[in-house]
Amino acid sequence: MKRAVYGVTISIVAGVIAFGTVCNASAQESFDLPLAEFAKYHKQITGKDAPNGAIRFVIDPKVSKNGRDAYRIVSEGTRFAATVAITGSNIRSVWYGLYDLLERRGGCRWFWDGDIVPKKDALDLSGLDVREEAHFEYRGIRYFAHRGLTRFQAEQWGPEDWKKEIDWILKRRLNTFMLRIGQDDLFQRTFPDVCAYPDPAKPLPGTGHSHDDRTLFWSLRYRGELRRNLQKYAFERGLMVPEDFGTMTHWYSRTPEDFLAKKKPEFIPLANKGANYHVPNS
Repeated sequence: MKRAVYGVTISIVAGVIAFGTVCNASAQESFDLPLAEFAKYHKQITGKDAPNGAIRFVIDPKVSKNGRDAYRIVSEGTRFAATVAITGSNIRSVWYGLYDLLERRGGCRWFWDGDIVPKKDALDLSGLDVREEAHFEYRGIRYFAHRGLTRFQAEQWGPEDWKKEIDWILKRRLNTFMLRIGQDDLFQRTFPDVCAYPDPAKPLPGTGHSHDDRTLFWSLRYRGELRRNLQKYAFERGLMVPEDFGTMTHWYSRTPEDFLAKKKPEFIPLANKGANYHVPNS
């Protein structure tokens, strides 16, 4: 049996206070997505539909020896009628095993700017007995609100861009990603009777000049919907989406003027009220 510990580039995520959990679903319902993914790539590689029963998925925490992400790929049957079972310690590890199988026997390669999917007459599923386990408990990426070209600027990404990114995260066996991509509608959802959504056709209320002269690529309401939808997409695949704490009001995610005018929060001493960089003291 081949055993290995896989290593990946890891970014340390500070200030984690909460993690997303996998959406409630039966094991069979959870496997519908990886089954569809296998069928998609089988068709791309061979030009043929995947045979029924070619792949089976199982979740068994005991496949892990250290309580972290782990999976095993084992062939069943003869060379000319082989099937394969992928057992993961959790649902995301099932996905890791699937993409590992497609690399080993399909010749696929996963790059940030696109996949390489070769053509073959068939996928050989025989002779596999592989076990992989993560060395680091958290392996993730933090997306920040930098400006740049679309592919290098997460703040501009729409649903398909984010799905591509989340799929790539799974293909590289990461398990965590953090969103810090600027303005959110937290105040509007928490205080709907106090904070209105800004008019997307106008500059953001309270913006200044130079670096603070900021507008939103997406409307604030749409940004909230986009975040919720991509978190659901990630949770269905078992990824963790932590929240960070710190200065949640900032020049790119300021406290709404409606909140300041109606709630009149106290300010931290020496706060720069004019620049709206402050954090309310409550």
